[in-house]
Parts: sequence; structure tokens; C-alpha cells
Amino acid sequence: MAKKKIVDTTKPKDKMLRGNLVHPIQKMCFGFSHVTENNNYGLKGFSGSDKKAEAYEDLLYKLKDWGGINVSDARMRGKKLGLERIPYTQLSRPMQSICDRTNIVSKDSTVCVFQFYNHQYRLICKEDINHSNLMHIIAFDLKFSAYDHG
Repeated sequence: MAKKKIVDTTKPKDKMLRGNLVHPIQKMCFGFSHVTENNNYGLKGFSGSDKKAEAYEDLLYKLKDWGGINVSDARMRGKKLGLERIPYTQLSRPMQSICDRTNIVSKDSTVCVFQFYNHQYRLICKEDINHSNLMHIIAFDLKFSAYDHG
């Protein structure tokens, strides 16, 4: 009679945990790896005045707030408190150029726009193709020049 192989089921299997198992992201997360270095649309745009410093602080509080909800909830809040989708074709030429350099925005896609600092400024992101609650930050529109605000 052949001996029965004993398998320890109390330890997780490395192969199962490394890359094969994807957990959905329940609430929005924001990644900064695609933020432009452009002085007009990047993080450097927040320097130079007390107003911009206040706006940066407000952005951090908003990121915390948005991080507590998912994309569906943000859409239901509307563009003033949640998010608005803007087609690539409606972005200004400089913003299209910035998006093109990220390699995550295609000409037939949309970007997500979040308002902050009393609706004066915009955070421009792209949803991750695998996780709708993961937002890749691309730029900060501090001069109302990224798209037609009509």
C-alpha cells in the first residue's frame, strides 16, 4: 500500500500569492508616478505664493476624502465634489502632449478631473485599466488652461 502524501494547508503557497491573485481595490487610490515635470502643470506649480501653499494643503485633504470613496460614489457626487470625465480630444494641446508622454492615455480615452481649493483648481488623472479605483495623477491645472471649462 502506497503512503499518502501529507500536505500542510496552514501555510500559504508562494505561487498563489505572487502575482496570480489580484484583489480588487475597494476605494480610490492615487498614484504619483505619472505626474508631469512640466512647470505649468506639475508639482512645482504649487510653489511661489501663500495661495498655492493653501491649495496644496487643500489638495492633500481632498485626496484623503476621495480616498474614502470609490469611483462610482465620486461620479454620483458630480463634478464639483466628485469627478468629471473629459475626453482626450477636449484637452488643450499642451495637456494632450503631457498625456501622450505618460503612455497611459490614448487619443480615444477620457481623463478624470477632480476640483479642489474652492473649485479654482483641477487634479487631472487617468483611471488604471485594470483597477477603476486606481487613479494615476497626470497634472494639476492651476491656471484653467488644461481644457475648455465652458
